[in-house]
Amino acid sequence: MSIQENNDKLFDLTKRLSDIKKVEKQCKEARIEIEKEIIAATGFSRPKGQQSFESSTRGGFAEVTLKQPVTVYVNESKIPSVRKKLGSARFKELFRVKHSVVARELTKLEKDEKDIYLVVADILSSKPGKVSVNVKSLEVR
Repeated sequence: MSIQENNDKLFDLTKRLSDIKKVEKQCKEARIEIEKEIIAATGFSRPKGQQSFESSTRGGFAEVTLKQPVTVYVNESKIPSVRKKLGSARFKELFRVKHSVVARELTKLEKDEKDIYLVVADILSSKPGKVSVNVKSLEVR
């Protein structure tokens, strides 16, 4: 494939991706509006949990389940005082410690201290993420 053919193909693919993303955005906005209307039509109002609703008409049957998730966050600065009040054992029953890797330090360790890196690497696993494609600009003539 020539450089020009490759440029033409890349431009065409980029244009198609841009067009699809516009349609995707419109569909997402429409979906969000319809979801709001469904919530209003059902009168769903729960602080957390889920509820199912059914609708049967001449046109057919529909069942929808609405869920209200709740994420609970921990105020890190207050942990020491709460741990002290509850005691270490009770605190550990209520709160997990999530271990994560400091990527910069791991890279430095791999480069500078291979023997220690090999010990640490034994408990690590990795999985590549999805490659993102972001069109920065597109000009159609």
